[in-house]
Amino acid sequence: MVAIVTAARDQAALAQVATERASQLTQKDIDKLPDRWAPAFSAKKAGAPELKDAWEQLWFEALTEILIQLKLDGLPHLLLLMDRNDSTYHNFVIVRLLRLAAQGIEPTMILDRIRRRLGNLQHVWTLETVRETVYWTQVDPRPLELLRPMSDIVVPHSDGDTVGTFIARMEMELPVHLARRKAQGL
Repeated sequence: MVAIVTAARDQAALAQVATERASQLTQKDIDKLPDRWAPAFSAKKAGAPELKDAWEQLWFEALTEILIQLKLDGLPHLLLLMDRNDSTYHNFVIVRLLRLAAQGIEPTMILDRIRRRLGNLQHVWTLETVRETVYWTQVDPRPLELLRPMSDIVVPHSDGDTVGTFIARMEMELPVHLARRKAQGL
């Protein structure tokens, strides 16, 4: 798992390492993944002290990447993680569910479930989900294209903002984010 987490800064490397790890898992291992949402050890203990501040998020992202690489076998576990209110990062789960739907894996069911979830998800998590999906366009634009028809969803406790409002905001933010990363040499 450590190799997957340290690869998380590069989506292609993350997918490759997660695919390799997923192919080694038994069904029993797969069924335990949602309960392993938090790392059992620190970044320092894993030999990656530079990842200390982002360790838990990178760990969770790696876990969700393993689940997407399992395709249909990972789907129930991704749905479980999406439906949780705690112990989850909705943005990593939902973008991976959108990726599965874009691959033709249960698209109607997945999109219906995401639509329902976005209708009651805390506005901060909805914003982070939209941000992750918009930023993902640098790798694959299909998840955003699947999210766009949900633009009419009013985000709870957000003074009338919609998923579409958040998409527009994040699309304006993305070039600034990319320019900052370029200036930092990332």
